[in-house]
Amino acid sequence: MLSNSILLLIFSLQSACFAHVHHHSTRKIHGQNWYQASDHHVHQLFGRQASSTNSKAEVFPKVGSKEWKALFPAPFETLTKDAAKPAWIDALNEVKAQGLIPTNVPIGKFNETSGYPEYNGGQLDPKGDVVCSASYFCRGPDDVWDAPEGHVGISFDDGPLPESSPLLYSFLKSQNQTATHFLIGSNILQNPDLFLEAFENGDDMACHTWSHPYMTTISDEAVVAELGWLLEIVRVSSGGRIPRYWRPPYGDVDNRVRAIAKHVFGLTTVIWNHDSLDWELPEGPVTSAGVHQNYTTWYTGPKAPGL
Repeated sequence: MLSNSILLLIFSLQSACFAHVHHHSTRKIHGQNWYQASDHHVHQLFGRQASSTNSKAEVFPKVGSKEWKALFPAPFETLTKDAAKPAWIDALNEVKAQGLIPTNVPIGKFNETSGYPEYNGGQLDPKGDVVCSASYFCRGPDDVWDAPEGHVGISFDDGPLPESSPLLYSFLKSQNQTATHFLIGSNILQNPDLFLEAFENGDDMACHTWSHPYMTTISDEAVVAELGWLLEIVRVSSGGRIPRYWRPPYGDVDNRVRAIAKHVFGLTTVIWNHDSLDWELPEGPVTSAGVHQNYTTWYTGPKAPGL
């Protein structure tokens, strides 16, 4: 959730959540809403903006309608340079020209043996200052990993999903609680009513890309497309709000991808410091009892830093 706490304790969509209730206009993290201010430069990259010569605000199609669906790529489409809007590519090229995107961080290649991306065939240290990959627990200076001491921040990744989101929403309502949702754009496209339910409940919307790739293994232009299309579907579906936080799928981000997210779209990278591992259920070695024990241990234990 985004209020007095930061969203660092990550759960799947089958987990319990404890948070405070706030309206969209007042929910904040470090004094900030989950969405960008109306005068933030990122709005220039999306849609039609009202101005002194055009006082009409943008009119959005009904969420879930044929007109709404036609605005976006196909669900889980592999996004390339051609999938990005020209304004996004122009913004990328502009920040590159300003020297804001590192040129010494190569595109990673997923290593099937280790289960993580590697660089230059394993010759470049992913934990070093050049790459600083969060997959290897390297923290970027602007990353959010920890909540303030004594606080717990709850978040749910990968939704909205028909199998689990209704159960989660029902539980949150029963407890008079809200949460932060790091959303996949393709899942919003396929489950628009579930997105609206979370949004109208007063929950916070954040970015988890369009199709959930390992972000360090794709090109700069594909990074822009993955982020841009998630921001666009949330914007069009929430009355023009553009998320200001994103979580890389699998926690996979490096200095190149961080810089693109920050300087093109104004996004802050959010990781986590505790993982319930309930996303491994039921196939993995994790058990429901084990997940519940983790929750109990974390909530009753010290929170320095916060969870």
